[in-house]
Amino acid sequence: ARRKMLRILHWKCFVVVSGICITLAAHTSVKHSDCWQSGSIQPIPYVPLLNGKFVNTAELYTAWKATQGDLCNHVPNAAESKRGVDELHLGDYLVIKWDFQSASAFADDPEGTKHRPSGFLRGGFDIYINTGCKLSNCVEGATPLGSGEVLFPVELNIQENTGVEPKSRYASWGPPAAVGEGIMLSNPEPDFPKQPIAMNKNRYAITNLALSISRKIPFNDDDELGSVCLAVGTFIATIYPEIGSFQTKVEAFRNTGYLDPDTGAMLEDGASSESIMVIDSTSCSNVPPFLESTLSGVSQILMAKPPTLSPPSLSPPTLQFKPSANACPSTCVSECGGYSMCITNGGEDCTSKFPAKCFLEDGCAKFSQCYYACTAGNYMHGEALPVTATCSSDCRNYLTPHCLSPPPSLPPPETACPSHCFEMCKDYAACMATLGVGCEALAKSPKCYSRWKEECETYYKCYFHCTEDKRKPRVSSTCSPECASYLVPNCFPFTVSEDPHFQLPHGGRADFHGDDHIIYNPMSARNVSINSRVR
Repeated sequence: ARRKMLRILHWKCFVVVSGICITLAAHTSVKHSDCWQSGSIQPIPYVPLLNGKFVNTAELYTAWKATQGDLCNHVPNAAESKRGVDELHLGDYLVIKWDFQSASAFADDPEGTKHRPSGFLRGGFDIYINTGCKLSNCVEGATPLGSGEVLFPVELNIQENTGVEPKSRYASWGPPAAVGEGIMLSNPEPDFPKQPIAMNKNRYAITNLALSISRKIPFNDDDELGSVCLAVGTFIATIYPEIGSFQTKVEAFRNTGYLDPDTGAMLEDGASSESIMVIDSTSCSNVPPFLESTLSGVSQILMAKPPTLSPPSLSPPTLQFKPSANACPSTCVSECGGYSMCITNGGEDCTSKFPAKCFLEDGCAKFSQCYYACTAGNYMHGEALPVTATCSSDCRNYLTPHCLSPPPSLPPPETACPSHCFEMCKDYAACMATLGVGCEALAKSPKCYSRWKEECETYYKCYFHCTEDKRKPRVSSTCSPECASYLVPNCFPFTVSEDPHFQLPHGGRADFHGDDHIIYNPMSARNVSINSRVR
């Protein structure tokens, strides 16, 4: 049945007979007040539970769906949300609910605990959805394989008469044909929304789903509390993302025009400069004119570690596969481990930096092709390697058991990165590596571009390309081993997001939990301290 679900799929739209999903509170009059506006379309991912089992087959999904009715009304429990957000497994049926939530408020109720100003989503706007981005800027797919998608679509549920019409960029989605291949898309749909002028071209290139708003959709009628369910999509987690996590992002842009798909020219005729979200509550003293805003939302999804080939044993484990007849020479690890890492990460001049045996067929050529692609330097001698998109069974058998030691560690830099370059000039460095203009305003000290300029020069060169301003340095085609080594341990960030999730140095991950309305101090360091109130 699973294989049946993973055949070439022609996108389908399943209509649920119900009204807009709005939860209304009892009406209470609101006195005339100043208002401000904001809102989001929040992706809410979860993996359903049925009789204590997470849904990971077509049969389980059909049985679970039969118990639900309108999927917009399902509120995932803590276990379903945790599986969908923090521990997604390959094969899981991931459900994503796209929920519009207004954060607009009255001046005398800034938290929106009793009322929120009424308004509507304008018709004629498109909401662009990315289901698999590598990072939150969404300009690169979550995997280099195939289309870059990691989720394979099953169905899209919308509600009747909501004014929402689903659009797929391609009529056919094909599952991976073999190990090491990705999800393939074909048969482009001619009516897929064009690229807005305000949308990055790289992001549009990996946008394969949209929701078109055909008419006005009201929200918070009579200034009452509520939310609007726009659609619910179901996907199968099919490809393990390149960095172990991926982002799903949604955004509706201001109508400033579109780009011609053939010439790239700006098409501004008919551009209204309007935005999708409008506040029209007569209780707002600053309406009219309308208050309006664009909308966006993003969720990060973390994958569980790929399963090993066989379950762990209480007794000392034995390998479940036969080693290759031409065993890997153990000397390749120390002599060519660095070369394997270099070619896997797209490094430059790899052949000039390592012995010739590393790329000769009668030397360690096969080791170099297999080693870092299979281990990433994380496996110790004797472990059973899993077969993955980058590690074939032939490579696994060849490397085991003699060539699974970690590669040599990077040599320590001649000089350590000065900590003040990171603490005072981090935003300046990121700006210089991306925009390149107006960066002085982001520096915490004018010394970043004056007295410290020469001292921090290497930091400016290495920081953003190795960390993307959000993680530990990683050797890649844009980050040399020297740069990665230079930034450790003083000059790279750790990050906190949403629930919150911590992305820590040395590959660590953690969640933070606390008591309601209690203030905690999750970080304290020289010249900086962060206090957070949990709600």
